[in-house]
Amino acid sequence: MHSHLLENWYSHDVIVPGVVRIWERHLLPAHRSNTWLILGKNWNLLIDPGRDIGDLPGFVGPWLRCPLTAVATNCHTETAGGLNRFPDSAIHLYDADELSTVPKRLLHDGHIFDLGNRQLEVIHVAGPSAGAIVLYEAERKELFTGGLLYAPLEQRQEGLQRIAGLTVDTVFPGKRNHFGRQRLRSIIAAGNAETA
Repeated sequence: MHSHLLENWYSHDVIVPGVVRIWERHLLPAHRSNTWLILGKNWNLLIDPGRDIGDLPGFVGPWLRCPLTAVATNCHTETAGGLNRFPDSAIHLYDADELSTVPKRLLHDGHIFDLGNRQLEVIHVAGPSAGAIVLYEAERKELFTGGLLYAPLEQRQEGLQRIAGLTVDTVFPGKRNHFGRQRLRSIIAAGNAETA
């Protein structure tokens, strides 16, 4: 691959203060996944570090003022492929055996990532993989769904039931743009994320 493509592999936009959406701009839109950088007061969280094609650690470096943990919401290459580029990485324990390198942290349902000014709870939803998770920040009513909304219907039903009772104002999905409460309620009611 040409070095100029790798140097400019990522694009980003700041969605709300402290939340940056990153994507691999040279992939076709249907193949793109979102990587979410959450900037905390004492710690940072990078959700779904992607395929490990470009230099993601170098790309996010200028934003970081404190340590970073990279977490994958499932074991698929488009979300977890880049975990090995980060010394502090995490995945649900049910997905750890699916990776070539075991991350530093193995997560369980209910684990809390405390960023100082944000606390994100790990919710095990299965679905896209045995250890698929979402991350929920109750205070800000934000939900980072990873691949849950895009898994086949039979694989996401249990996960949709797990998130149905959450109070959510903003959804940061694994693909496409963020959206609000009404759209999430419609997806849960229909059990169909083709509208996501």
